[in-house]
Amino acid sequence: MHSNISPLSSKTCKKEHNIIATAWEKVTEEMYCAAVDEKQLAAQAGKIGPDGFPMLTVVMDGCWVKRLS
Repeated sequence: MHSNISPLSSKTCKKEHNIIATAWEKVTEEMYCAAVDEKQLAAQAGKIGPDGFPMLTVVMDGCWVKRLS
């Protein structure tokens, strides 16, 4: 089965790669900062495990969130 979609040019591929890589780096930094904040909050609340690591509470409801944007 073949589609009528032409492959990306090298220039377009590099451009899209850079856009995705930049977004990925931003998300990674935001996740790291959030983890540091959560670690500090857990330590301030005295939620330290027996191994000395801060304990984080994780809540899961088993639902898939659908965004309407």
